[in-house]
Amino acid sequence: MVTILAQLEAKLGKEEELLKELKVLVEFTIQEHGCIFYNLHQDMEDSCKFYFYERFKDMEAFEKHSGSPHIQEFGKKAESLLLRPGQITFLEPK
Repeated sequence: MVTILAQLEAKLGKEEELLKELKVLVEFTIQEHGCIFYNLHQDMEDSCKFYFYERFKDMEAFEKHSGSPHIQEFGKKAESLLLRPGQITFLEPK
C-alpha cells in the first residue's frame, strides 16, 4: 500500500479556480483501479493551500495515476494556478 500527502498552493486570487480543477481530479481519480482513497482538503487558515491525502494499493497504481490523462491535463494548467510546484510526500504507516 502507498500513502501520499500532496501539498498545493494557489496563486493569490486563483483559489476558486484551483479548487474547481482539483475537484475534477477527485472525480476521476476515485474511479481508478487501485485507488483506495483520494481526499481533498483546504487549509482552514490559508485558503490558498490545498492537500490531498491519498492511498493506492501499490506503487504501480500510483504511477498509473500519475500518468493518467486527467493528471496530465491538470499539469498543463498548473503553472497558471500554482504559486510553486506541488510537493509530494510518501508516508509509511507505523
